[in-house]
Amino acid sequence: MKYWVSLKPEYPKEKAIYCVREGRNPLPSIYNRFELPVLLKALVLDGWLSYREADRILKLVEVEEFKLDYLASLWGEPFETLACYFYGKTAKLDKLPEEVLDFWIVPEFQLTSFTAVLLKRVNSPIVLGDVDLLNDEQLRFLLRFLKYEDWICSRSVDFRLLNQADFAVLDSSANLEVFLRHHAGLKRALETSKKDYLPVKIREGLFITDREYTVEAVKFGSGPIPKKTMFDRFKIVFGEHGEIVFSLLDEMVEAMPVPWGNFWKLVLGLDVFIKNREAAEKIIAKMLEIGIVEIQAGSVIITSKGLDWLAEKEKMESAKREGGEG
Repeated sequence: MKYWVSLKPEYPKEKAIYCVREGRNPLPSIYNRFELPVLLKALVLDGWLSYREADRILKLVEVEEFKLDYLASLWGEPFETLACYFYGKTAKLDKLPEEVLDFWIVPEFQLTSFTAVLLKRVNSPIVLGDVDLLNDEQLRFLLRFLKYEDWICSRSVDFRLLNQADFAVLDSSANLEVFLRHHAGLKRALETSKKDYLPVKIREGLFITDREYTVEAVKFGSGPIPKKTMFDRFKIVFGEHGEIVFSLLDEMVEAMPVPWGNFWKLVLGLDVFIKNREAAEKIIAKMLEIGIVEIQAGSVIITSKGLDWLAEKEKMESAKREGGEG
């Protein structure tokens, strides 16, 4: 693994996939059930979920592949926020485009951003920016996924990162005083080279100037751009039964609370469920499980989450009608 230290907003120029503060592209939005536990663990370590919540989300997910919109609908935050930044169409980073591919780091979701990109890479090297901002537990988690050709980058020397690397490039303008105090040879090399960067081989604790490596830097000029969109939560979570669940909730608004027995009769009386009691049971269980309805004192009521779903759906329908009229 290679380590890049630069005070400037620059990174090693490689044919690689970048995940940096100044990245220009939204993060990949499509994941599968095998990737989900890793993504959830990153969210736990970023401080957005508890381990208990992560376990519950795993149990709620029933599909094999999904977009962040699905988790936002199923659970809510922090996936609501992530969906504003994880709207890229790239599902699998198995080969690099002709130009550099650079993703941004979502503010306050740094480990999650790194993990999202690492989950999608196959063979391409990865360049990660501002890795020194991770705490020790986050860093241990990240290091499990890095390979020898990957770069970790920071704005100043971080000895945790330096100890993991076998090659480093040091920016002469960065604060290297503490490090160079113990490496007089490197200090002299920096002073005499008169170059912006000094490449260094690391072998068993020894730091040796690499005179053959040509340092090239690249910079990016953008950063995270949130994109808030409304989506049909009923369709995303309930599929072909989405409109039925929407109509059911809409009908319940005026009649709340609905006694449990009456609620059952209401659902089973729907045409699609008259001969399919098992499907009706699954729909009711999911409605309760994701929290758009709940049972209180033997009656079913719509929760604030369910009311939010209805309001968003009605806004979408209204926007469609106005668009059609225009």
